Amino acid sequence: PQKRLIPSELLELGAITLFIPNLVELSRFEQKVLRYLAEQDTAQRPLLMVGTSLSYAQLRTDSRIDTEFLSVLSRVYIKLSKPFREYKEQGLIQYFLDSLSDDPS
Repeated sequence: PQKRLIPSELLELGAITLFIPNLVELSRFEQKVLRYLAEQDTAQRPLLMVGTSLSYAQLRTDSRIDTEFLSVLSRVYIKLSKPFREYKEQGLIQYFLDSLSDDPS
């Protein structure tokens, strides 16, 4: 838990995917650290996948959400209308991740 509060520790993880299941469970400080991480211009930083059950409109007005972090996250927005497991079972998750890559296959 302490490592996720230190940007340099997160950057040392390299090019992995960090999945955050629920944005609203992050403290504002954690959101600021992750915003800093997401703004780093390097392919060797972790990719953030952040989930929520709230709509984008709800997130924009939620006082728990750092609006600057939400803005960074909103550069790529994928709305899943079915449960995540259905996309996983159909093999579509890799397609989503690949479409976010700088060099899609």
